[in-house]
Amino acid sequence: MHSHNEHCAGAIVRVICTRRRPTNSMSINTTPFRYQKVLIIEDDEIDIYISRRIILSSSFAKIAESRSSGKEGLEFLKHTLESGDQLPEVIFLDLEMPEMDGYEFLKEFHRLPDRIKKTCRIVILSNAQSMQPEKVKILRDSPYLVKILRKPLTGENLKQIST
Repeated sequence: MHSHNEHCAGAIVRVICTRRRPTNSMSINTTPFRYQKVLIIEDDEIDIYISRRIILSSSFAKIAESRSSGKEGLEFLKHTLESGDQLPEVIFLDLEMPEMDGYEFLKEFHRLPDRIKKTCRIVILSNAQSMQPEKVKILRDSPYLVKILRKPLTGENLKQIST
């Protein structure tokens, strides 16, 4: 049989151990989201982190998925369509990536099923030096491209996007 003090000490430990730890957010975001889901196609982990934080903290989107190459992005879109999950309404696309860059992604995007092309709009995230003049035509010719923004993504940049 435990003494009264041991019983009280055990209860205190249980309360302390089960208390929620404070989160990094300073307040609960109650603002409605502009979009349900976006996809970030980017190979740089720091740029992904920055973009995701800006997108979520500004209530631009409820969910921010990411993939590290154009090829992985295309596979994600096809799988999402096949599984019946919600497609991203906006794709943030880096131009310079290994395996399949943003230009190649745009060429392949045109071949995807119509449901994907009607749902997803593309925003280019680029450094000034990655805008190759001979490839700018690919960007201009894409009916799915809505904006070209400079890295890093900012809350002000998000305000410029209209799909």
